[in-house]
Amino acid sequence: MPLTAVVWNIEQFGARLGTFTKGKTVEELRCQLVVQLMTEVSADVLVIQELRRDGVMYLRRLKALLGGSWHFDWLPGAQATSGDLTDFDQLAFMPTANNEGYGVLWRTGKLAPLVGSLMSAGMDTVDTTTASKKRPHYIDLSTEGKKLKFDEPTTTPIGFDEDSALESVAFPHSTCPQVVDNTLETRGNSYSSNDAAQQEIGSRRPCRVEMNVSSSRTVPLVVYHAPVGARSSRSPLYGTLIGCSVDALQFDDPSEADCVYAGDFNVVSDRDQALLTTYMPNIGYDKFNFNQSMVHVFKFGGGFRTGTGVFGSARDIAFVKAPTGLAPATSITDVLWNDIIEKTGSMRNLFFTNAKTLQGKVFPALVAEQKADWNQDVMDVANAYLAGNTGNNFPHGADQYTAAAIMYTTFLSDHLPVVITYK
Repeated sequence: MPLTAVVWNIEQFGARLGTFTKGKTVEELRCQLVVQLMTEVSADVLVIQELRRDGVMYLRRLKALLGGSWHFDWLPGAQATSGDLTDFDQLAFMPTANNEGYGVLWRTGKLAPLVGSLMSAGMDTVDTTTASKKRPHYIDLSTEGKKLKFDEPTTTPIGFDEDSALESVAFPHSTCPQVVDNTLETRGNSYSSNDAAQQEIGSRRPCRVEMNVSSSRTVPLVVYHAPVGARSSRSPLYGTLIGCSVDALQFDDPSEADCVYAGDFNVVSDRDQALLTTYMPNIGYDKFNFNQSMVHVFKFGGGFRTGTGVFGSARDIAFVKAPTGLAPATSITDVLWNDIIEKTGSMRNLFFTNAKTLQGKVFPALVAEQKADWNQDVMDVANAYLAGNTGNNFPHGADQYTAAAIMYTTFLSDHLPVVITYK
């Protein structure tokens, strides 16, 4: 029984263009595009990062497009009240967490319910106030982890004690102090690194689902949208390392470890990526590569990006532990080429099917309302794409990759999906 899971930062899902007059048209098209990708890769599970509150209704729309054998669940991504985290009512879409949560869709039988958990909205639930109290829950947030350690600063700024008991664990905001050894000195005060590196309220946490990889094998999938690291903070690295300690990723016998830790980790500096390529295998994860996963349209300083130059930093990745011979394949899918440029691409066909609406209503409104950096030049390239232009036959120095990046970032996301496939 094979299983394919997609972990995808679908930018501002449900609210991509804010108060755009054609917003519902765009979000409906986005749902159809997501379904095209899921169909192409034969996905059984989709975990969405950057779910916004307005996106919950579109989870229901995705379920309808996928068919009756599919279900959804969701939760806000931040803890809003202090204390032990056990219940959905303690969560919120908070500005300090970029108003984000997580959503999950799965084919019947491909996820296991989380027994005893009350942290999500519940299966196929939009309005939690009227839902059945007996509804099952399939996604929650990480609340506990191994005790954090700060005693090997030349190896990693934050590690964890594999032999410790589980304790409450928290995650950094987009800015957190630099951890130095076991204390931090700032403005005449001394703080423990544990206090300095992590926060409890209002930060994004990782979420967890349990994948039924086979009739006898259930594998936890932990997905984390790490903070961006504002003002040169190392918060993305700290958050990613803290995430390694969470309970779902821990096993009494390392030889039986079987889990996936994935997401948009926002770790972009060469130094921090090099640290992870050494540290993650050291704690049992398979070797991996950082592959470009961001999509951009414009060059720094102006003008369009062209060719594979539209791909930017490597932020999205899956770390895998599995018994010998049972590890899944992981990949970053080049949606631009496979689905938007190739004439047989399913997303290309969907764009062309909706060309009249896009060219007559959506494109002009995007320019008029100055949404998503749209201007006349961008519209010229997009119109050329829908006219069937290929190769370098595009205006304003653009090419087919520029056009694909415009269509992708406007109507889907600025991140490529991570695909995790079990045979």
